[in-house]
Amino acid sequence: MKINKSIVFYFGIGGILPVIYFVGENIYRGLYDPTTLEFYTDLFRNILISYGMVTSISWVVLLSVELVDKFFPWHKNIWRRFAADLLITPAIAVIAVIPLAALTYLIYNQYDTFQVHMIKNVVITIVMDLILVAVYEGVYFFKQWKQSLLKTEKLEKEFLSSKFEALKNQINPHFLFNSLNTLSALIHEDVDKSEKFIDEFARIYRYVLENQENIAVSLNNELTFVKSYLYLQQIRFGKSLKSEIKIDASKLDFMIPTLSLQLLIENAIKHNKVTKSDPLKIKIYNEGEYLVVENNLQLRDEKNDSTGIGLNNLKERYKLMTEHSPEFVVTEKSYIAKIPLIKEI
Repeated sequence: MKINKSIVFYFGIGGILPVIYFVGENIYRGLYDPTTLEFYTDLFRNILISYGMVTSISWVVLLSVELVDKFFPWHKNIWRRFAADLLITPAIAVIAVIPLAALTYLIYNQYDTFQVHMIKNVVITIVMDLILVAVYEGVYFFKQWKQSLLKTEKLEKEFLSSKFEALKNQINPHFLFNSLNTLSALIHEDVDKSEKFIDEFARIYRYVLENQENIAVSLNNELTFVKSYLYLQQIRFGKSLKSEIKIDASKLDFMIPTLSLQLLIENAIKHNKVTKSDPLKIKIYNEGEYLVVENNLQLRDEKNDSTGIGLNNLKERYKLMTEHSPEFVVTEKSYIAKIPLIKEI
């Protein structure tokens, strides 16, 4: 929350509180008659003094909350932040009010001793601090709640879009035609291998149908699916396609967006030559908290109908799931795609 958006509210507090306090206390003490000019002269002077103090303290409180927010954000440690709101912000406010209260005592005070005057101001400041912090944090959490709703809605839309794109990539006539052609040729050459091909083919479609509603899956599950996908591609391209998978066992329970790994492999095959003289080599490995898909760069001569929807969609899905983003690097010899591994959704 920015201070300038709240200035009207806090200046309003600065004007209202002195009126309530002055009128209530002086009528209770019987010091002034509300029908006299002296009452309104003192009221106006009291308002100016209190107005300046209250608004000044309001600004100090807001600045202290923003300072606390910087060093003790809610998402890091909720109890430490809660303690900071209750202890640090009142302490800063009290330190700020002491010289102001002493100054106002010298300028204008009629019936309190210096000690009573200071105690009153400190108590009022602490109460005001707690109220302002409560309002500040309440507005903050309300905004976070609204953003969370919007984020969830956007994530659902993005997921529906990605699901459609994934299904289109997997269950399209071109993919089906190539797979059936490969199977047809395989049946006459190797019956056992053709049965294996059918099993892996069925696993691919079963995985897509079972996980199309999931926003993310474990890396272990995605790798099992990708191995089936690579098996079909390996049968199709033979020695023209080579793949290597090296993943630390400690990373297998991490999450990635559903079908994201397959998308990167599909892109590598789609955009590069896959021939015996120039085999396509795809490496899948982890690098820190990232999953890396790397292939040697040997772009096709002909242009394909790539729209870039798949990668853009993947970037948008990551924006809604984590603060880390996918990275795509093109070197002279390689194309490297890095996607973050997510601990939890």
